[in-house]
Amino acid sequence: MLNLRRQWSRIKPIVQMPRIRKLLARSLRHWMRVRKDIFLVQHPELRQLHIDGWFRYDPKLPPYAHGAGSAWMDKRLPQAESVEWFQVEHACHYLVDWAVEVASAHMPQIRWEIRRSSLHSTIVGCEPSGEIRWIFDLLFFEEFSAQQILDWTREVNPVAPRLGSHSRRKSPRSRSA
Repeated sequence: MLNLRRQWSRIKPIVQMPRIRKLLARSLRHWMRVRKDIFLVQHPELRQLHIDGWFRYDPKLPPYAHGAGSAWMDKRLPQAESVEWFQVEHACHYLVDWAVEVASAHMPQIRWEIRRSSLHSTIVGCEPSGEIRWIFDLLFFEEFSAQQILDWTREVNPVAPRLGSHSRRKSPRSRSA
């Protein structure tokens, strides 16, 4: 498991790169559209209300503010540009394209792949033999073991390491991530 807290001084300049910021914004816009769709399925009686503003991506807000949960209610709010700043609760499926770019820039010698299931999506770094060497899991790197993450994400979807070189895939809805 890649300890992102220990590596953050090397990763922080990567997440500040304009192309990485642009990809994060695109990923969060997609996530917010999906959140709206999920909300309307759960609350069809509210379809006639103008709720677009509730689910609009706002680039002025920190990424974590676009999460779909209460993770930060009982915690201190994260410092700007910290690891926690980028932990968007329940958005793992929508942040994997961004995370694979960050991981690829951080460790370009490793082949990075998206690994997903209906419950969680993460990034794994593989040797040429296919052996997994690293797990780059922004949300749960401190909470779960590598084996727990691998068990949680059973389907593997390889992607190319360059920005925009892979097709957009519709991601499954997350219950736990």
